[in-house]
Amino acid sequence: MLTHCTQSGIVELWTSCPENLRKEGEPMNNVKLKEVIQNSGIKVSALADKIGISRQSLHMKLNGERNFDQGEIMSLKTHLHLSDDQFIEIFFSDGVDRLSQKETV
Repeated sequence: MLTHCTQSGIVELWTSCPENLRKEGEPMNNVKLKEVIQNSGIKVSALADKIGISRQSLHMKLNGERNFDQGEIMSLKTHLHLSDDQFIEIFFSDGVDRLSQKETV
């Protein structure tokens, strides 16, 4: 488990750098996530099945009506083959800028 924030090892940021996570009610970058889904060629219903939620629930989460939980986010990262940069841009507040500041300290 990482004890500091770096772009490599992004998965461990959940527990090592909770200040970088989007706060409750703070919107994720759903435009970017929808773009990645569309470019992946995976149908929304198939993606919902892969991450273990209903198609309706996925649509609500993509539209910001509900939040993804940690397991769903990690499953999205896996099934959409999100790069670390994409993962940060979509799910973390202030994106790479905050991580870069931590790395230079």
